[in-house]
Amino acid sequence: MNEVNIKNDFLETDLMKDDTISKIISDSCKKIDFLRGKMIFILNYLEIRIEEESKEEFKNCKLIDFYKTLKDEVLSLYNSKLGSSFPMVKEGKIRTSLSLKVTTNKLLEYNISFSESINSILTSIILQENLIIL
Repeated sequence: MNEVNIKNDFLETDLMKDDTISKIISDSCKKIDFLRGKMIFILNYLEIRIEEESKEEFKNCKLIDFYKTLKDEVLSLYNSKLGSSFPMVKEGKIRTSLSLKVTTNKLLEYNISFSESINSILTSIILQENLIIL
């Protein structure tokens, strides 16, 4: 699963009732912020690991390359078009469905998807680290 459905109920809702639109948009923003927060956490973790591994006496270049690849992939997700264009939705350009890309083909190779918990993502990264070290 490469995407998480953010909202698909614009068509099924009476948009003229109360503050329905603002609630839908607010909920969608919270979900996107949560997913992007996970990405920032993982980016920080990868940056720390790159620094630590670079300072080692016996550097493992494969491990550093692995971290850098993951970092680039997560950055591409973080900077995805939906996340960047979602503020336009707040301004009234409503779509009938919103989804946020939560993985890439490269991240799937390492079983990493931001639809999973942070612990699952870290476990997948550590598993790959161990495979590289061995």
